[in-house]
Amino acid sequence: MTRGVSSISWRSNGRKALSLRALTCCLTFLALMACRESEPVVLLDPYESAEVAARAFNFQIYPKAKFDESQTRTFREAHFVMNPDSAKAPPMAIYLTDDSIDIVAGFYATKYGYGEVAESADSRPVAPPAFFTTGDFDSGLNVIAGILEKLGRDVDLSNVSGKFRGAHISPTQNMPRVTLQRPFLDYTTGEVVDRTMILMVRE
Repeated sequence: MTRGVSSISWRSNGRKALSLRALTCCLTFLALMACRESEPVVLLDPYESAEVAARAFNFQIYPKAKFDESQTRTFREAHFVMNPDSAKAPPMAIYLTDDSIDIVAGFYATKYGYGEVAESADSRPVAPPAFFTTGDFDSGLNVIAGILEKLGRDVDLSNVSGKFRGAHISPTQNMPRVTLQRPFLDYTTGEVVDRTMILMVRE
């Protein structure tokens, strides 16, 4: 799978974060999906959920970005498919914005005190705290299809193709990991959406 594919590793090690990326790509994200009957996922309404997450987990919400409840729910459910022994999904939230991934990545790099966003983490012994990635949707479709099947979702992925850009902002002691992707795959419709997805996960 392409190094930039997806964005969802819950570890602070920048290289391990590439695995979460495959699910973001795949998923861009899809690393998080399968709700278990014994532990149903309960989301608050979009506005309350966003407010609670921001207050309780110090999520730095990008200006005017909109909370996406359906994508957030899908990622939370996917967590149990990928981590069947997990008792609960980590706090997370997905927001969408029309702004470019470069502008959004710059916003978070500044917020986190990282300065510039590196063009990539390739050829570096240690991944920088903030860097861009690239990926190919085709390379992760089998993984995504398998997760969707386990979730009992009938989503047509036959027309999904093309490349995407991503960005990874490492977490700090009190702020969550941030993963960006544009365009991203909507896992409820199977459509590739030309907007910037912002995934925040509290590790």
